[in-house]
Amino acid sequence: MERIRADVCVVGAGLAGISAALAGAEQGASVVLLTDGRPCGGSSFQGGTWGLGMVLPADRTPEASVSLAEKVIEVGLGCSNDAVVRSLCDQAWDCVDWLQGLGVALQSPGAGHERDTAYVPCFDTEVRGWRLFPPRQAEGPMLSALDRAGVRVLDAHAVSLLGEPGRVSGVLGAGADGLVSVRSRATVLATGGTAGVCSSCLTLPSLEGDGAALAIDAGAEVRGLEFIQVMAGVERNGARPLVCNEKVWRATTLTGADGRDAFEAAGIPAAEARAALEAHSVHGPFTVERVSRLVEQAIAHATATGGCWASTDLRQLEGQELVEDFASWLRDMGVDPAAPLPVRLYAQAANGGIVVDTQGRTTVRGLYAAGECAQVYGADRLGGMASVMALTLGRAAGTNAANERAVEPLDGGPLSPLSAALVEPNAREGLKRTADRALLGPRTTRGLEELLAQARSLQARAEKQAVDPHDLDDLGAGAVGALRKNATARQQAAATAAIAKACLGRRESLGPHWRQG
Repeated sequence: MERIRADVCVVGAGLAGISAALAGAEQGASVVLLTDGRPCGGSSFQGGTWGLGMVLPADRTPEASVSLAEKVIEVGLGCSNDAVVRSLCDQAWDCVDWLQGLGVALQSPGAGHERDTAYVPCFDTEVRGWRLFPPRQAEGPMLSALDRAGVRVLDAHAVSLLGEPGRVSGVLGAGADGLVSVRSRATVLATGGTAGVCSSCLTLPSLEGDGAALAIDAGAEVRGLEFIQVMAGVERNGARPLVCNEKVWRATTLTGADGRDAFEAAGIPAAEARAALEAHSVHGPFTVERVSRLVEQAIAHATATGGCWASTDLRQLEGQELVEDFASWLRDMGVDPAAPLPVRLYAQAANGGIVVDTQGRTTVRGLYAAGECAQVYGADRLGGMASVMALTLGRAAGTNAANERAVEPLDGGPLSPLSAALVEPNAREGLKRTADRALLGPRTTRGLEELLAQARSLQARAEKQAVDPHDLDDLGAGAVGALRKNATARQQAAATAAIAKACLGRRESLGPHWRQG
């Protein structure tokens, strides 16, 4: 087993993780970046959404920052991390400037469209500042920045945090070359969200809540896991689904497999259907708070009875820049935007996660979190905030993690159970399918209890044949590979169980959490 010592260890190499690693290095800290796969592999770098807009305060004044923060808190419905929201809005423009200073060319609103209502974020009523994060063009500058900063990048999955009760002192990773122990004075989790606990997800299927599971094992607090953002997406055989652009709903009709209007088949009157489509044209995610919820109700009903197809008359939307961008993006993906498109409901993002303060600190000493695995938003969240939040909270966490260099790291052992007992893949997929049924439509006590029981069963199987931490040095390549696979299964199960418990604990409907019995 390779042993490394560093000031800061960052787990996850998406936008939040890379921002944290670079911020730590800027403070003079030695930084190790642990990534399960290639760097720049997080949600902000993926092509599953039609555009990765970064919503910002309307200008650089304190008043604009306060206005945006108040709106984020308002749509959080009393469940947001208010102090963190305000801090991130205050830092947003400075962090965007820093990102552009790395050579990442962010796109501004097109000439003549600076006040286009298309730049009003989901759930908002005001035009905000806006920049487009270009995933592919951003990779080169960000990788070059890591190299210049001397950040050591390791390809390994974090199978456990290291430490003692109340104190995290590093990460145990498992990679193709064996185990690696990174002892650090501070650790930053930037592992992404939990939408991948569902089989039907618009994000990366690998985002199965491993950060939440690691944090729970270490004793950190999590909050709001029941708030999983649900959106309609376009199905593609053998390829990742594509998110729908909310701007097109007002010009869209929904039909079932039998050609019948999907709203009519679901028992929704035509006037209410029209109001729902119009209401949904200003926000993409599902929420029980608005009449737009009838759109998801109709899609869910049609999907359960053979499938649902969305047909959009783009002629009604001519001149809207973001609609035209969306149509062009679909064509680039090999999809005809004028054809009937098969749609269904998908998990899109996590609004809850690991509790942090304004500096990215969790409730456990030495442990930080940033990006989607951190709890910032409430029940609903303003559109376009994910990437800018990953950027700003990543830099805050990395900067403050570097300030723990004066604290000697403890030794301690793995804080998660380790096992080399392989869990069959169909068990993992079966849990994801159960999560689809329990989480992507009306949530019932019976369905959630079934999900919790199945998750606990998988977790118990993943914890059999425990590996003695003293034997880690003697594990062969096969055993290390098994331990890595087993850890991903256990983390998926643990995160799913935590989500199910959170859903069961909130009996009222709120935001994307739709309870029905």
